[in-house]
Amino acid sequence: SRLIFLESRFDLDLDKISKIGFAFFASEGEIKFLRPINGLRTLDVETFVESVKDEVTLVIPFTIKDSKTSKVNSEGKIHFTIIDLKTGKPAPLNDELRKLFFE
Repeated sequence: SRLIFLESRFDLDLDKISKIGFAFFASEGEIKFLRPINGLRTLDVETFVESVKDEVTLVIPFTIKDSKTSKVNSEGKIHFTIIDLKTGKPAPLNDELRKLFFE
């Protein structure tokens, strides 16, 4: 589901990215549950790329709000590490990938 989040939020084609030899893995996460989500609710998720840590990890904070009340239910950050599929090791954010997130 974290990868689906990347695809939908940033309009990425992860198959295309894997064909050029890269993948993203959720390497760290933190979440603060501030209030429960009771019943069926429509939620808004606000997110963006906050920073690139050590040139290999995208730091993406998020806020989950009730659409009707705008009250925040949860907030946190997910760190996605860029992996070179040939080596299996973290890879720096190259120009091609940088364009996907910052242009």
